[in-house]
Amino acid sequence: MNGSELEYEPSLWNNSSLRSYKCYAYSLNTKGHGYIQPGQSEGHNYWNTPNYLTASVLESMVNIDSYHYNFGFERIGKYQTCDIGYYKVALVIDPVKNTDYVDSVIYDPEICDRRSNAAFKLY
Repeated sequence: MNGSELEYEPSLWNNSSLRSYKCYAYSLNTKGHGYIQPGQSEGHNYWNTPNYLTASVLESMVNIDSYHYNFGFERIGKYQTCDIGYYKVALVIDPVKNTDYVDSVIYDPEICDRRSNAAFKLY
């Protein structure tokens, strides 16, 4: 961690007036696009198809969004540190919160206890 990570503030995202936001918007720190999924900036809706569940398609969709929503995206290794001013986001397809299945705080999304069909995709 480099100190540039977003502060975990669920109260800003989970109140009754903001129910239309997904974790993807939270990871981008944007409320300006509402209920978005990766690739939706160009009308893609792969999240309902098996092909969407591949790391390469997910990465492609995030790269498309980075152009339309004006954010930087660069794939990074699990143990690499981001430059100051940037933060790391784990792309996982599953209901997301900051604790896992047994209510342990998630420090490593690749190995947390999901107990579901969710699959870790990439950093």
